Amino acid sequence: MITTATRALVLGAIPFMSISAPAHAQVSTAAITAACEVQSADCQLLVQQAIAELQASELSDAEYGAALARLSASVVQAARNSPASASVAAAALRDVAAAARDEDQGQAVLQVADVVEAGGADDVDTVPLPPASPA
Repeated sequence: MITTATRALVLGAIPFMSISAPAHAQVSTAAITAACEVQSADCQLLVQQAIAELQASELSDAEYGAALARLSASVVQAARNSPASASVAAAALRDVAAAARDEDQGQAVLQVADVVEAGGADDVDTVPLPPASPA
């Protein structure tokens, strides 16, 4: 069972933190959500592209964690909107988990991927707590 603390660790900062995307970022979370909703191979490709852009940016660990949280939330939203896309969304979430700088956040994203793949995207909430472990 995924706990509230785990959900917060993964997706928490979305509602209250304003983290600007790098100036060169080309992938929008809306595009990711749309691609993931239709079970497209583009889902995972867009997530991987967004991760590459984030990794190339000069974001602090906190900003990077928040950006991954926002990215995760867009994938989870796709699975909520289209439950048939659960396996595609879970694969994309595993890519996000692998890219996490914070081990706890990475593990939490893996847990969310498992929940989403099992059809439980509606069980993942986005409570407004920090996305990564404190330094």
